[in-house]
Amino acid sequence: MGDCKTGTIAISGVEIPVYTNEFWTSKQRQSASIHEISYRACFKAQLPRFFIELFTIPGDIVYDPFSGRGTTGLEAGLMGRKTILNDINPLSEILSRPRFFIPSTSDVKKRLQSIPLSKTLKAELDLSMFYHADTESEIVALRNYLKQKIADGKEDDIDRWVRM
Repeated sequence: MGDCKTGTIAISGVEIPVYTNEFWTSKQRQSASIHEISYRACFKAQLPRFFIELFTIPGDIVYDPFSGRGTTGLEAGLMGRKTILNDINPLSEILSRPRFFIPSTSDVKKRLQSIPLSKTLKAELDLSMFYHADTESEIVALRNYLKQKIADGKEDDIDRWVRM
């Protein structure tokens, strides 16, 4: 953290540590590309990284009770910490879990090529204003494939990556 100045302030009789420095240098703003997932109310990975470096050591557990897209948990994992993530939104697991188990590009390509496609599948909603009929059919085939893998209890890390 460079030349971090430390001190304390008393609030209601409790000593609270205070850290003063230039915390957001260009080097500190750099992030791993694995964080690039759009999600509401998210923040840059450097924010949790700063606090994880400050308050934990490798091997410690970092708990994120509102994990969202998993920025804090992923950053903690990249820094050698154990993680526990929680969020009421099921989308959170869909966006977080696969990034801890990244498949190879060739495995993803093989998996996508193995999914049976049809030119006749239609979505339950009219998506013609968004997708060409062939594209819509491929999306429905992928959705059906992923739903079946989950129903059969056979979803794996590659499937989760594709679903993300």
